[in-house]
Amino acid sequence: MKIFKLNISLIALILIIIFSGCDTQEQKTEDMGKFNKLGWMENIWRGKQGDAKLYESWHKKNFRLMEGISYTTDQNNRRVYSQDMRIEQNNNQVYYTVKLNGNQQQTLKLTSVTDTSAVFENQDEGFPSKVIYRHPDSDSMIVTLEGENEGTSMDTKLSYERD
Repeated sequence: MKIFKLNISLIALILIIIFSGCDTQEQKTEDMGKFNKLGWMENIWRGKQGDAKLYESWHKKNFRLMEGISYTTDQNNRRVYSQDMRIEQNNNQVYYTVKLNGNQQQTLKLTSVTDTSAVFENQDEGFPSKVIYRHPDSDSMIVTLEGENEGTSMDTKLSYERD
């Protein structure tokens, strides 16, 4: 009788371990699915805003990291602004990190993703505290930057076309 109770306890313990591991694997798969939905961003994108030319480029480095660069040139094709970017799967979250002009760094967390959009947010940041990437069709990308600067709400919309 003791052996039978021991076997039932052992089987129950094994089942608990197996099923708790399944939840973790399902969560990891779901989180990787979020990261993989951003694959459409991988490209070279060009846009225009007044006399300025906008460039944004994303390249997937591995199964959990995309690196990008964004820069603006003036009418004489001189680079007047640039930022390095990365989107990284870290544990159970996806983060968007921007290094502005090589100095200041800002990190936002992926809060929403579909096959055609991604929203990154960090309400502790000033501007932008929210970055929205939209992919309305295969050849275009719209980036919206939202947040506050010295108490004033701001929003900037940048339109790009596939290069």
